[in-house]
Amino acid sequence: MAMLAEDRPTSASLNSDSAPGRPGDGAAGSVAARLDTGPFAAASECLDEGVLAIDGCGSLFLFDLVHSRFQRLPRGTDRWRALRYGSWLPLRELVLDADGTFIVEPGAGGGPRLRSHTHGTGCGCTPMASI
Repeated sequence: MAMLAEDRPTSASLNSDSAPGRPGDGAAGSVAARLDTGPFAAASECLDEGVLAIDGCGSLFLFDLVHSRFQRLPRGTDRWRALRYGSWLPLRELVLDADGTFIVEPGAGGGPRLRSHTHGTGCGCTPMASI
């Protein structure tokens, strides 16, 4: 289930400690609305019910929000193939910041915390237009 982080009003947090809801319902809908605008709009895509793909600067991230799991893959990976046949890791929390930064907190046995940025506007690997 998605929750707005009260201490950071410019972020949204999804975590597995709460009971999952249907995508688009309740607080999950507020997170989905945040993805429709700002830096996540161009760099994210809903693949299946409850599965979110975010293009990071160096990796493609798939988040299965219904089953609290995720994948981190090299950019350019076939996301539809990975969705069906990829290796999923447990997801404890996903925090989306308004500046395009996101933090992935894996569940037990999922490895260390990951911090990334959406690829596109404002990322370090996109060349700036000359003025």
